[in-house]
Amino acid sequence: MFNLNNSYPYQPEVNNVVIKLANRCFNSKASISVLDVGCGRGLTSMALDKIFNAKLLHGIDFNKKYNFKKLKKFKYIHDDLLDFRNLRNKIKMKQYDLIIFSDVLEHLYDPVSVINFYKHFLKSNGKIIITVPNIANIYSRFSLLFGKFNYEEKGVMDKTHIRFFNRLNLKLLCDETNNKILFWRYDSIIVRYLFSL
Repeated sequence: MFNLNNSYPYQPEVNNVVIKLANRCFNSKASISVLDVGCGRGLTSMALDKIFNAKLLHGIDFNKKYNFKKLKKFKYIHDDLLDFRNLRNKIKMKQYDLIIFSDVLEHLYDPVSVINFYKHFLKSNGKIIITVPNIANIYSRFSLLFGKFNYEEKGVMDKTHIRFFNRLNLKLLCDETNNKILFWRYDSIIVRYLFSL
């Protein structure tokens, strides 16, 4: 339950809720620029590229095993997403239409600082899409009712999660980062939401 020495069971997949929220915000004829923070294998970014023909498509992740050399358009920034000084030098003054945090913030101690740092790379009319697990889902509520609060290999109670979110504290996170929520979306037991400056 608490052993973090095992490899993390990362499940590569396209986050379809990110795609749906992006479609609500941008015209498919628009050529948007995307920064995917904690991009994993970049599957969600590449799916967005098929819809929007992205003019800039960048992803940040620390995993060396991913090989993006075959993907001409996708620029992979191999770095710790919390290494702000180094990333400021790598990203420079680029501005993005869309910044994605797809199931990332629950792994971070200080999501407010992370959002505030990356907002500097957002265009004035840009959007941020965030997806996080919802700790207030019915399964978690029943588990707590019966005294169970056990970490698991994946899901809401993933043993690598250090922050837990529900609708109320997502609103507080939005307030603390001076952002406005445009859309909420619930997907099973995952809360997906979008907010903008």
